[in-house]
Amino acid sequence: MSGRHTGRTDLALTDQGVAQAVSAGPLIDELLGDHEPLVFTSPLARAARTAELALPQHPARPAPALMEYDYGASEGLRTIVVEREAPGGQAGTSSRIENYLGFPSGVSGDELSSRALQQARRLGAEILVTRCITRIDAATHQVHLDGGDVLRARTIILAAGVINLLMAGYFAFLSALPPDPTWGLQAAFAGVLTPVWRIVIASIGAEVFSELLDTEVYHLWVTRITRRYQWARVLLSNSVSVPVDSLIFCWGAFGGVLPVAVVWSIFWANVLVKGVTTLLGLSLIHI
Repeated sequence: MSGRHTGRTDLALTDQGVAQAVSAGPLIDELLGDHEPLVFTSPLARAARTAELALPQHPARPAPALMEYDYGASEGLRTIVVEREAPGGQAGTSSRIENYLGFPSGVSGDELSSRALQQARRLGAEILVTRCITRIDAATHQVHLDGGDVLRARTIILAAGVINLLMAGYFAFLSALPPDPTWGLQAAFAGVLTPVWRIVIASIGAEVFSELLDTEVYHLWVTRITRRYQWARVLLSNSVSVPVDSLIFCWGAFGGVLPVAVVWSIFWANVLVKGVTTLLGLSLIHI
């Protein structure tokens, strides 16, 4: 055993895993009693084998939603992180971060980024700093960098808008599950939870574009003006990114569906609420 995490690398079930699965079978049968279970498993071979050994009389159905986490370099995969500016992104340019778990007295962005960089490198990740990705070929999994270098990858992760898709997919999955026969409000439940994909896509587009804009303005302040006066750089970057975010989202989600006046009222309400939140945040955190 290598002592590494085992994530999405599709390894065979070990002898110890086989023994544990077989021994778990009688315990599971005892808990089930006369009930007929629905068994779902990760698509990976070791998970399917575990279910087969533990519950041989109940065929398991593979469910992509149960796929294991990808641990990257910590499970022995060659992992390359491409950073255009500096490791840590916007957090790395922050003078002080007060709400990061594990640092009760706060931590500077430089220190946090430095620690993360050391840990990633210790686990075997390769960090490419001040490099830009110019093109991604999804068919061949080739990543083209500035300067002409080309990387070939098995998996490419774009860290943008992922949480929105995961949340929408999770809610869609929940609303599609068969309800309990005694539950009489399934239609209302599904109506509330089922995502409107136009709104989801609009929110992702608005988030990605506004975050890029916010980071550029923030980076401009830090590199061209000063690293001091964090309240001013936050105010400036939010003053640019918040209206853009609201504009893209409101018109992407509701344009052509709701009257123009209503869409503009939603836009101004968004800008007002986010603006007030920014000002309150400045007074409570940075000043």
